[in-house]
Amino acid sequence: MTSGSLTEPSAQPPKAPPQPPAKAPPQPPAKASPPPHGVFLLAVVAWLGLGLLFGGHWWVLFAFVARTPADRRACILHFLLHTVALLLTAGGGWYVRSPAAGYVQCTTLDTALLNISMSRDCLWARQPTRYIVMYVMHFVGGGWLLSSFVLDFVHLPGWTLSRDRPMAPLFCPDAPLVPQYTAAVCTAVVAVTLTWTTAFPWDDFNLNQLLAVLIGVILAVGTACLLVIRLASRRRATARGT
Repeated sequence: MTSGSLTEPSAQPPKAPPQPPAKAPPQPPAKASPPPHGVFLLAVVAWLGLGLLFGGHWWVLFAFVARTPADRRACILHFLLHTVALLLTAGGGWYVRSPAAGYVQCTTLDTALLNISMSRDCLWARQPTRYIVMYVMHFVGGGWLLSSFVLDFVHLPGWTLSRDRPMAPLFCPDAPLVPQYTAAVCTAVVAVTLTWTTAFPWDDFNLNQLLAVLIGVILAVGTACLLVIRLASRRRATARGT
């Protein structure tokens, strides 16, 4: 075999050295969720300072507790309802103190003839219709503020300390806040209104007793409503299971 018949093998290009795997871009550290007990204390502080008039605890719940879009919508709705009730209370209070309301001085006979600013009997027997309407609407707004203030506080431990599930009414872990909890507060407002307008004989001298009675009515009616909601929820679950 001659040297001319021999062919040189083709030269292979050198292999590139293996590249290290690309590093993922650094991710910002996840924000640490505040501890449940801290959120509870913050919500209580907001409830004490801003809860009765302004519903400030709902913003704490929106920021730190609401887990789902439904929870966030419920927080916003209840804050807006609280604001409307505050405006109704303030506007009605301003009107009944104005000359346009036509207020008539109330009196009561006990051991002597005493002047009082208002009583249940004086409201219905002596005041003009326009005064009665605005006075009742004024305290319907106040009834919502008080009912929400009381029932919200009862729910704060469950909402803030049980962070592994969506916000729900007391006794009803599977029920959403809207409309179930909203309906319970509305029912309490109706019961409060019927109590002070018809059932309890209040005047200037027993307003503290009236307040205690109204808080008891709110707790009793609110609890009864939530138990009814729980019973209805269980029945619906049973019906779906069958």
